[in-house]
Amino acid sequence: MILDASGIVAVILGQAESAVHARALLADAPSAVGAPTLAEAALVLQARLGPQGLADLHGFLVKFDVHAGLRASRAPATTRHAVTERIADGSGTAQSSG
Repeated sequence: MILDASGIVAVILGQAESAVHARALLADAPSAVGAPTLAEAALVLQARLGPQGLADLHGFLVKFDVHAGLRASRAPATTRHAVTERIADGSGTAQSSG
């Protein structure tokens, strides 16, 4: 399954239909998301929830086995690492891409 930013945000925020989307994600794991889409979701979640939004996004990536980027063999670790750094750093920017 290929994810879009609005779907990611909806599941994390518990918006309408999020339980249906979450079940579909679990059934179809692993899923994929483009790096620009992941960045958009991170910006929206950070704007709405602050640093907790990035922590929630990280948890979403892990829980639903979501892979991002062009090189799937490296993307999961790289993406999760970058999101984790953004949470730890508190600045909203990744210090490295892993």
